[in-house]
Amino acid sequence: MSEPEGADDPFDDANQLEVEEQQEHDGQAAEEGASRGRGRGRGRAKGKAAPKRGGRDKDKNKKCFKATCQEKAKAHSKWCVKHSKDTEAMKYQAKSQQDNGKTLQMLETALGDPNKADLALDEFDRHNPQGRFRKNLIDWSAFERKFGRRSEVRNRCAEELMDVTDYVKHKKDRGVSEDKALLDWKELLETDVDREGEGTDVKVWVAVNKKRFRDDISYRDHSLNEGSKQTKGMNSTDRHMPICCVCPRVEIAIAAPKALEKNEKILITCQKGVTDARKALVDALKLAGEDQSADQLQKAYESNCVVRLQMLDIWAAPSLAQIPKQRPLPSQAMFAPGADQTTAPGTPQPQEAAKQQPDAVGVATEDTSPEAVLQKAAEAFRSATPAKTDAKDEKAQGGGDAATPTPKAPKDKDAVNNEGNDQKSEAPSQSTPGGTAAKLSSYLRKEIGNAGSKAQHVDPLGNLMAMAHMEELLQSFMACDSIDALNKAVSDLKNAAVVVRQLKEGATKAAASLRGHILNRQRAQQRKKQQESKQVENQEVLKKKKEAKTAAEEIKKQEATAPPLFQHNWTDLQGSDGAQLATMIQKNTGPANKSINSFDAPCLICNCSFLADFQKNSKVMLMLGGFGGSYKKNTTLKTVGKCQEMVYKNSGLEECMELWTKTEALFHHDFVACSDKMEKYLTAVLKASWLFGYDSQGTFVGTMPNGLASLRMLCSGEVLLVMFELRQLLPAMKILLGKDDVGGMEGVNTFLKNLSVEEIAKLKNNGCHASYIVHQEGQIVYIPVGYVVAEKCMKGVLVYGLRKTVMPATAMASENYSLLTGLFEESKKPVDKMKATLPYLNPDAD
Repeated sequence: MSEPEGADDPFDDANQLEVEEQQEHDGQAAEEGASRGRGRGRGRAKGKAAPKRGGRDKDKNKKCFKATCQEKAKAHSKWCVKHSKDTEAMKYQAKSQQDNGKTLQMLETALGDPNKADLALDEFDRHNPQGRFRKNLIDWSAFERKFGRRSEVRNRCAEELMDVTDYVKHKKDRGVSEDKALLDWKELLETDVDREGEGTDVKVWVAVNKKRFRDDISYRDHSLNEGSKQTKGMNSTDRHMPICCVCPRVEIAIAAPKALEKNEKILITCQKGVTDARKALVDALKLAGEDQSADQLQKAYESNCVVRLQMLDIWAAPSLAQIPKQRPLPSQAMFAPGADQTTAPGTPQPQEAAKQQPDAVGVATEDTSPEAVLQKAAEAFRSATPAKTDAKDEKAQGGGDAATPTPKAPKDKDAVNNEGNDQKSEAPSQSTPGGTAAKLSSYLRKEIGNAGSKAQHVDPLGNLMAMAHMEELLQSFMACDSIDALNKAVSDLKNAAVVVRQLKEGATKAAASLRGHILNRQRAQQRKKQQESKQVENQEVLKKKKEAKTAAEEIKKQEATAPPLFQHNWTDLQGSDGAQLATMIQKNTGPANKSINSFDAPCLICNCSFLADFQKNSKVMLMLGGFGGSYKKNTTLKTVGKCQEMVYKNSGLEECMELWTKTEALFHHDFVACSDKMEKYLTAVLKASWLFGYDSQGTFVGTMPNGLASLRMLCSGEVLLVMFELRQLLPAMKILLGKDDVGGMEGVNTFLKNLSVEEIAKLKNNGCHASYIVHQEGQIVYIPVGYVVAEKCMKGVLVYGLRKTVMPATAMASENYSLLTGLFEESKKPVDKMKATLPYLNPDAD
């Protein structure tokens, strides 16, 4: 039994379950079979009935359905092996036609008759010889002319050239008003109708009347009058005669012009391809001349291009005498000054115009357009013998060939022999391709063979023909006396076109290789220059970076030295008279509820039971441990020296809110609670709890966040806090500075950082008393509204804790907050929110 599908995938749970169920089912079936024992017999398949041999013997002797084929037919088919493949190829092409099966029906009708099938398969076999992989497409229009019937409808329109006056008169004769006629004339001019002239003189071609013709055209079906059964028994030697007599081929007088019209595009395509390839070679060599180099690889590319350009010039030359000289390598000699290098091959140079004057009569005026080729072919068909003037022109051209030297001309002896041969073969060269053109093709093949690897490899070389030779071959279609000769000429022309295409592709490839090599070298030189300039630029940048680094190190050294404010020993700071200059903040050890009476003085809360319980809470420990282990990675800490992070719900926020509630209960009065009248931002500020972290060597001066009061609990480390009340600080500062402008909040912070002992004493004498405290782990500090706090980390690798913003409503808090708002305005900072918060600090407000 085969395994279930997908059983080989060990990671597919569904397939694994199916495998287990199948194995379990097989095991149960095996057990049931073992329980039944071996006594019960099993059914056996009955033998099949012997087939009748009458039909097989009949198929064995069946011949191919094709009339002239005596091969045995394939089993279950009416065709032999070869013709079965041909019919299938023909049906495949018929099915590909998007005509709702009409072509396939016409083909099946033709293949249903042995004689029609014989003609159709012979035609298909002639276009697709044995061993050809890609089949030629069938011309179904010609197939229909041979085996079908068609109806044609011809519509003819008579048109007259009219201006606006003639058009209006023409419309009036048909009962149309003049206004309507002028409107129709404007609409007619907006279309793409054929016209002559511009502006007011414009005239258009107007359809006057129409005629319709319907032609019912029938074609010979090329079949024998005798039935297929009468011809099936004939020998192949006797059968050929009646078919040739009854079914003659298309007359050569009809086939030759059609072949000429159909294949003239081959020569035009070859000429266009060679012109494009030659232009690519000339451009590449010109580029090489502008950028000369001693690179051996470039010389090899140039040599290939020069040789292949010479081969194209030989192919396009009208005669041996008009082959241009081979160009020198651009790396050895520049192009000749003043010479046009893009002139078409075969064009005489100015210095050779006098020598080629006789040749110009017969060659320069020759027109190779398709219309001229058709006209020449028609004239050749009408006249059985060539004209005498042509023979004279041929002799004159032969004399011109002998007089003008060629770049790689044959030896003198060979030239004399070739001249004699040209004179002997003047007459036959007019009716059959050959003569001078054939010698040009032979010379081209010889040059390609002598050039070796520099020339393009063409296969087979014997099919190569020069352009003049291909033109003569095309004109010789009208002189063919049989279909076989015409088919051979067409085949030779197509084979020559294939080889010319190879020649063109080789030239294009050589031009691309030379051009790519030069451009790559230019890009490499450009990259080298860019690298050198970049190197100089990098050196300048490194120099500037080094200077900036030195300056940064100096600044860092200055910053590493703590400001004068933090260099004082605040625990024992005395003036010159021995008096204490700073007061320690009141410490409340284990205070009871409602025991702290003032909102306007800072205080320290410690040794409370709820603080110890808070620190032992598992969720709080997880929150603090996570922040303490990650806050030093914060980018803000690296730039500013401190950072903060909000505490979220289900991550310790509930425990923090319980802590703050118990802390606020220690104060005698209640803080301002959140209400619906408050702004959303103020409500969010009062409800939020924050984790903050400091750099272990950090020093900071400033107000509390949002300028309001704050409850701060330190969870790790030790911080020195020095506080100044704005209500006392600003008047004292103005006295010491001797001016009313203190420079905003930045001026206050700078002034406090640089305070000396003498200045602290002066501040005290002018009514500004400094307060300090060393904030330790597990303690809460209350900082009132409007206090400027200087902080310095004293101890601990990790310094972090919790804080919450609170808002007491007292007169001093309102006054300090108003002074703080003024400092922010002087610093050009937004104060809209501060002004909206100020009314809530007024104790008299509702």
